[in-house]
Amino acid sequence: MPDNTSDPAAIDADHEPELSDEDILDAMQHMPGYIDISTEDFRLIYHLAWRHAVARLRGRRDGNA
Repeated sequence: MPDNTSDPAAIDADHEPELSDEDILDAMQHMPGYIDISTEDFRLIYHLAWRHAVARLRGRRDGNA
């Protein structure tokens, strides 16, 4: 199966993957050091990063890289 993650057309901006508390806490446990952030704050950062990435990839698709 080909990897379409670098293909902007493969990005479905309307279906942002939802992360559970378990997903977030598991990821945090794999990071070295201590991260003082709530799961809700992490979700906000994730959402904003997702929107930014989609806009960046759409710009690349439209030739605005």
